[in-house]
Amino acid sequence: KNILDWWRDFRTIPNANTALAGQPVKAIGFVYKDEQYGAQTFMLIRFTVSCCVADASVVGLLVQSSESATLTNDTWVEVTGSFVSSELENWKLPIVDARQIVRVDVPSQTYLYP
Repeated sequence: KNILDWWRDFRTIPNANTALAGQPVKAIGFVYKDEQYGAQTFMLIRFTVSCCVADASVVGLLVQSSESATLTNDTWVEVTGSFVSSELENWKLPIVDARQIVRVDVPSQTYLYP
């Protein structure tokens, strides 16, 4: 599954925070770090396009890893891990607990299409 597929699951599976806990994840995206996530967490991002670039939107997965400090914004990576039930700013959500993070080349197709 790609990041967009997981986002669909978040919106359609009841109690996704706990229902997805333990599910394996392998996804490619670019790193976005923000202090609100904490030092060991980043967002794995992809842009989605349904018609043209003008309607692009962002989807992402929160990823926790001790390797987070070594990553910089806009670096493309493949994350392998599994979801854990978590909470960020009183919002319950599944977060990827990364077992492996590998830097990858920018994909030939950077956009995801619904």
